[in-house]
Amino acid sequence: MPQLRLSPIDLLKESQDLARGEKILIQIALDLWSGTGDVHLPRIIEGLDNENFIAFIRAILRLREIDLQLLNLSGSKCCN
Repeated sequence: MPQLRLSPIDLLKESQDLARGEKILIQIALDLWSGTGDVHLPRIIEGLDNENFIAFIRAILRLREIDLQLLNLSGSKCCN
């Protein structure tokens, strides 16, 4: 299983000098990885510029596609 280079707490500490949007992207990544980013939807909507918000939406859509592909591979009948 892949490992993070640092603990989530250390990654959040290291991100303190980054721009607001970059910090939010770190939190989103940690939430997707392990649920430890503690980022909330209003902060995502208000804190990301248009380019990063679109990248975030694309990443979520891609995760959804992967989940649906895995469900189809496993033969599960879920959400069509």
